[in-house]
Amino acid sequence: VRSARESKSSTCRRPCAYRESAATLMREVIAMAAAEGHEMPADLVEDQIRKTAAMGGKLRTPTHGYGIVNAKNALAAASLAAPVGALANKQSASLTASTTANGPAMSSTCRGLPDTACTFKLGGPAGANLTLGAVILDEDGNGALQWDAAEEGLAAGQWQITATQTANGQTRTSPPYTITISP
Repeated sequence: VRSARESKSSTCRRPCAYRESAATLMREVIAMAAAEGHEMPADLVEDQIRKTAAMGGKLRTPTHGYGIVNAKNALAAASLAAPVGALANKQSASLTASTTANGPAMSSTCRGLPDTACTFKLGGPAGANLTLGAVILDEDGNGALQWDAAEEGLAAGQWQITATQTANGQTRTSPPYTITISP
């Protein structure tokens, strides 16, 4: 690796300076991810930096070599955090109530990595487990699932809902949110 002074010498042409600055930026991307508590295997870092380089879909160009590092996109793509959101729009619901406020109709939202699936699951009385469904998050990383506790066949009792997201070989699950279902 050449120093900045050596990069400007006549023995190293302009692409040398680009490689060094790109390598510096790549090190900074890795350091930022580590500072945020994300563990990224080396092959994942390389893969995500290449996938998120601002190259207009090309692998290599004469002007920019193998890419212009996009730190924000590389960090977002390579470091999956637990999804967040309002896992349920209410804390309790009645299976037989006819009002919207107390009825069995529910809404769950998820915010996470754009263009990936967010799966909602329930754990309930007597070890009951149920997958409510999955939504593909939009370009801003948002998604919502509408569901009905009565149609899902939930029994009365305490239920824990979680959201799980998987991307780049990583899986993250939100902390559980408790809802109470009454007859």
